[in-house]
Amino acid sequence: MATDQAETLAVRAFAAAPFEPAGWDIALKELARQTRSSRMQLLGIGGPHAIPFNWTSDVIDGFIEGFVRIGGGDPAINWRVAATRAPLEISSEVDYARARQGMKRSNIYDDFAARYEAVYGCQTVLLQNQGMFIGLAALRSEADGPTNEDERAVFSAAAPHVLSAIQMQRALDNQGAQLVSGSLEAVGTAAFVCDGTGRVAALTAMAEGWLRDHGSLRLIAGRLSASRPQEDRVFQNALATVLSSERPALPQRFWLGEDYTQESFHLCEIFALPRRDWSFGFEPRALVTIRMPQDLAPDHSALLSDALGLTNAEADVAIRAARGQSRDEIAQQRGASAETVNSQFKTIFRKTGVRREGELIALVNKLLR
Repeated sequence: MATDQAETLAVRAFAAAPFEPAGWDIALKELARQTRSSRMQLLGIGGPHAIPFNWTSDVIDGFIEGFVRIGGGDPAINWRVAATRAPLEISSEVDYARARQGMKRSNIYDDFAARYEAVYGCQTVLLQNQGMFIGLAALRSEADGPTNEDERAVFSAAAPHVLSAIQMQRALDNQGAQLVSGSLEAVGTAAFVCDGTGRVAALTAMAEGWLRDHGSLRLIAGRLSASRPQEDRVFQNALATVLSSERPALPQRFWLGEDYTQESFHLCEIFALPRRDWSFGFEPRALVTIRMPQDLAPDHSALLSDALGLTNAEADVAIRAARGQSRDEIAQQRGASAETVNSQFKTIFRKTGVRREGELIALVNKLLR
């Protein structure tokens, strides 16, 4: 009977989850109900962040933040993580007790589990690859009590169907990356589409050519890196900033190249792509583009003047900023004082309605690309 319930209710909910706005929340709540558990958790551990996502139905306030704060992804602290077994194998209370025996810091997670009513339950690994795993767990309170055989049977029967739903979500997300890449292909842009784990999900033909003809960026095992260590630190920090931001992040911009006195160097920009409320991180989350500085030519100033109501001088200053020049460089090349350039920036901000240079750069690029 328990398995039949899983097949008819929870499984149907997970089959619909990738296609409905709140589908994953609905499905997790249904499986929690079927297993008579207070909450159901779908958790990602690994990737560029220790906990890429933590979806928990009927979550208690503070649970998500507290999990990160205690280092909940660390098997030396979390006996649930320490008790993980092979994919689709079920761990439960007896495995938790065994895992605790060899842990010196289990009290940290003990206190957390008691505070957030998650002292009992069962779990399984659904997907494990590329340095991360996705796990499913039933979280149970003292009032719920330990799981029984029927409840674990419901959980076990549903687990393969949850995995199928994740794989469907991943396929849909990959199509989104291909669509973004295809759109950029039409305008001839060297661009890389990265998912929430930082892996390149798609790239344009121009980007492939760039990797072949230029040595500033490399693509190894699905991940981008800059060839020079100092530049790679800047690149990785910028990518992490865009991927980890809960709110739309400002574009990250910096220069790559061997010789900054010549036009052989190029501008790298990393843009945040729209996020969904429910995401495993497989969907397109960041766009990395590479351009030569001459792509923003001075003769664009008239277009920018008309579009934003700037004077020719102000438009020239805005374009130079978008080309990566500092305020000091702009002043030197325009033969103006630093005070004049600072004043021009203030006027440009007022006319365009932006508050900082990053927003101005994003606006100029949007208008002139």
